[in-house]
Amino acid sequence: MQRRNVDVRPRAHATRVLFEGNRAIGVEYRRGGERQVARATREVIVSGGAVNSPQLLQLSGVGPPALGIPVRKALPGVGEHLRDHYAIRTAFRVRRARTINEPARGWRLGVEILKYLALGTGILTLQPTLVHCFWKSDEALDPGDLQLTFTPASYRQGVQSALEDEPGASVAVWQQRPESAGYVRARTANPLDKPAIRPNYLADEMDRRVLTAGIGLARRLMRTAPLAPYFTREALPGDGVRTDDEILDFARGIGATAFRRQTVRPFAADRRAEQSVPPSSTLPAGRHLPYHRAARPGPEGPAVLKRRNPDDGRTTGDTLQRLPARLPVHVRARSRTHRRAARRQGARGEGEHLHRGRRLQQGRALRRADPPPRPAD
Repeated sequence: MQRRNVDVRPRAHATRVLFEGNRAIGVEYRRGGERQVARATREVIVSGGAVNSPQLLQLSGVGPPALGIPVRKALPGVGEHLRDHYAIRTAFRVRRARTINEPARGWRLGVEILKYLALGTGILTLQPTLVHCFWKSDEALDPGDLQLTFTPASYRQGVQSALEDEPGASVAVWQQRPESAGYVRARTANPLDKPAIRPNYLADEMDRRVLTAGIGLARRLMRTAPLAPYFTREALPGDGVRTDDEILDFARGIGATAFRRQTVRPFAADRRAEQSVPPSSTLPAGRHLPYHRAARPGPEGPAVLKRRNPDDGRTTGDTLQRLPARLPVHVRARSRTHRRAARRQGARGEGEHLHRGRRLQQGRALRRADPPPRPAD
């Protein structure tokens, strides 16, 4: 970092938030096996994510009383209401088309590496997911509640890791706004020990119904007329899995996190600490905890409660963010070559960039007004 007002300390593990009375004044952390302290002059921002933040707060005495740790602020909701996207991958055998499976092994993989290094092309420039689809489990819904993604590759046992040897394609399915809730809790008073994480996937009846409908949609899509010339057979879950109970058994055995977790943390704009909290909570230094202040107005504009677009596939719900008066909307290039072209043209202002062999007009950055704050209940 080349900024004088930013000090980045890598390979550091935060161990607890420091307090004077009910005021957060800094953070204790371990680095290189030594205990170190960072003092705050204005505020402490806890942004360790949906797992690390609750654990850090619990070990700092903010949360439910547990493990014999002195309680600074008893907030039972810290670490509770964990929600996460539960993704299921269906897989299909493909013919008359080249998938990622074939060139990703043996000498062909060496060719792909050379193409990437020399030309910036080939399968190493591809994202894991190339097509996104947002739809609904019930036609009456608005907006939808399902997200599907397509990849011209298939994985062993449906887990995104080792590719299969045969040509294949995958359609992943998950519910956008899951109802099933779990928790994150510190297991010991040692901050280096991993916390207990229990997501309780598919505990809610609605989640089971929506996911079953999503898997059915993925199976129907792969059997549509445009894909018929390339479709050979269904590998996962397989033609023998037909009833809802069989589909749910398949989903429970093969599903995995989509890494979009959300938990309750204690500082909310409306002071309902156990119910509504931003993903990145702020502990202002010198402010008493009972106020549950999450941010203060600054030169960038007031801190407002922004409702995320329900169609963006995230579970975060209401998010406290400091927003400028207007937000630019940019076109994002996907591969290294595209990003370089976009940067070059961005320096000239208005221009074009290459994307998958076609020239797309980038145009000027669009701007839209900031959405109004959501009124408190």
